[in-house]
Amino acid sequence: MSWRQQLTQLASPIFDEFVPLFISNWYNLI
Repeated sequence: MSWRQQLTQLASPIFDEFVPLFISNWYNLI
């Protein structure tokens, strides 16, 4: 497995947590 695939596997759960949070905060600011 390449380092890119490992990085993607590590990042995906983080993005799953933070992206909805970030979007909801962003909508609250508007």
